[in-house]
Amino acid sequence: MTPAVDVIVDRNDDIATVRAIHRLAADHLEVLAINIAPDSRAAAAVNWAILRALGKRTDNLGNHTPQRSDAETWLRAHRIAEIIVLRAHHLVDCRER
Repeated sequence: MTPAVDVIVDRNDDIATVRAIHRLAADHLEVLAINIAPDSRAAAAVNWAILRALGKRTDNLGNHTPQRSDAETWLRAHRIAEIIVLRAHHLVDCRER
């Protein structure tokens, strides 16, 4: 099972949009909203963001970078059906293609 991914590109990081999406995710347990940190690399940033949004302690990982399989395992465990990626414009690998 691969969850659907909605990529929300809000170049102004509009707080009203972000709040609305977080409310949606709070009301629907199968929806996960993740935030991308500035100047992130695509694959690693998304994996980290998924683990953080699910409440996993990423500070204990040390030098280990979570892999896609790590994120997918937790997504299945939490029965996430849809991921909303906020601040997607911060993904360096995805810009201007």
